Amino acid sequence: MSPGDLLRAAAAGDEAAWNEIVDRFSSLVWATARAHRLSRDDAADVAQTSDEPDLFEAPDDETLDRLLLDGERDGALWRAFARLSERCKTLLRLLIADEEPSYEEVGAALGMPVGAIGPTRMRCLDKLRRTTEIAKLEA
Repeated sequence: MSPGDLLRAAAAGDEAAWNEIVDRFSSLVWATARAHRLSRDDAADVAQTSDEPDLFEAPDDETLDRLLLDGERDGALWRAFARLSERCKTLLRLLIADEEPSYEEVGAALGMPVGAIGPTRMRCLDKLRRTTEIAKLEA
């Protein structure tokens, strides 16, 4: 079953589909928690399990290359993000929140007009893009 089919089935109360989701994605949840440098105990809380999945099965070369490149890309992106102004960091964090706030809520939180949010967001993303490109050249 595709992930979408599994989610629909689980939402409809299919316990087998829910178990398949847990089996299929628990390693990803664990790896994501650990990638954010959570301790083993905190990662177990996030994954809601006390057993560490066997993440050290030998991945094939293609998977390993992808994981390494993704890690390098993500690291470069976060280093570039850290170089942004506090205003840009706050704006971008608000706009990528799991429960995305409305522009009215963002404007109220940052004390800026709603009409300025979109253009400011674009300037912040442009600066992030340029900073990332400069970091690539420096590497």
